[in-house]
Amino acid sequence: LGDQLVSWDAHDGMKSALLGMLQGGLSGLAMSHSDVGGYTATPGRHRSAELLMRWMELSALADTIFRTHQGNRPLHNAQPWDTPALLEHLAAFARLHQALGPYRAELMKESAAVGLPLTRPMLMHYAADPVASRCAGQFLMGRDILAAPVMDKGTPRVHVYLPPGDVWLDAWA
Repeated sequence: LGDQLVSWDAHDGMKSALLGMLQGGLSGLAMSHSDVGGYTATPGRHRSAELLMRWMELSALADTIFRTHQGNRPLHNAQPWDTPALLEHLAAFARLHQALGPYRAELMKESAAVGLPLTRPMLMHYAADPVASRCAGQFLMGRDILAAPVMDKGTPRVHVYLPPGDVWLDAWA
């Protein structure tokens, strides 16, 4: 998806990575990924440990490839190996990404057959639901997994909209 800034913003940061995946999917780009944590640091802008952890969470579910990157200014950016907590977080979400491999493989087959992207905007399956079509930050991995990652600095949790008519299970409970 390009070399996003090491930031939270929607113009060229973590939010733009998700937006690019979702819009790309609607345009025929079935598979994509971003650098976990972003890439481009500029003077006064560096990757925090919190941003890196949240991007790991996003990428475990949204990205076809789960890949970290030191960035263009590695000494200015938090890196997965900086602390035991970051390394444990990386390991946990790398395991999640790996565990979803068989499901992702099925989605790739579906994509090859009918053109659906792996990472999907809510409106793709809930077009008649006026709330679902406006759920920024929520997405579907295929038809079966709804994700709502934390996309804002200092935010411990997010509210999730669950479209009626389906059975939803909390994977974290």
